Amino acid sequence: MTVWISVDGSRPARITGEAVRDAVERAVGAEGWSPVRVEVAILDVV
Repeated sequence: MTVWISVDGSRPARITGEAVRDAVERAVGAEGWSPVRVEVAILDVV
């Protein structure tokens, strides 16, 4: 599975498999947020 993700309109990043959660956590952390847990809802996979 390949997923394209974008946080706050940033350039989408292509990620695969279990890396989805880790990529979202890093992107959210880069915005200065400190989440305890990241939950991802995949709305569309092309």
